[in-house]
Amino acid sequence: MRSWTITLVVVLLFVAGAAARQEAVSKELTALQGNWNIVSVNGQAVSDQGVALSMAFSGNRYTQTLNGQVVESGTVKVDATKKPIAVDFSILEGDDAGKLQLGILEIGDDTLRFAMSIAGATDRPSTLEAGGSAGLFVMKKTK
Repeated sequence: MRSWTITLVVVLLFVAGAAARQEAVSKELTALQGNWNIVSVNGQAVSDQGVALSMAFSGNRYTQTLNGQVVESGTVKVDATKKPIAVDFSILEGDDAGKLQLGILEIGDDTLRFAMSIAGATDRPSTLEAGGSAGLFVMKKTK
């Protein structure tokens, strides 16, 4: 009887831990929802380049547009148990279709900061800085 009690406690702790991890992921993924204008890439203002870049998140899907045309789309996975928060973009359409893009992110009230590796790279950036094979993207939520 005692072994069943221990097994039940272990199972309940595992389920509770999984639910807490899912809640954290859901909270962070929820914060991404909506439309975001990319305002800078590697510290350079996008508006200075004469282009309009944006991303939209709906559920676990994203689209990226350049001057109003969709140039990439796919799915996004957020792992809020990692510090900084880990993000994976599975690219389904666009020039890098079939590749995974690894990154980290910081979410503010109306600002996102992503440090992203090159699509297909196996290393994830460790800091929210541009350099090496990582790019830094700053986005503002559209009203």
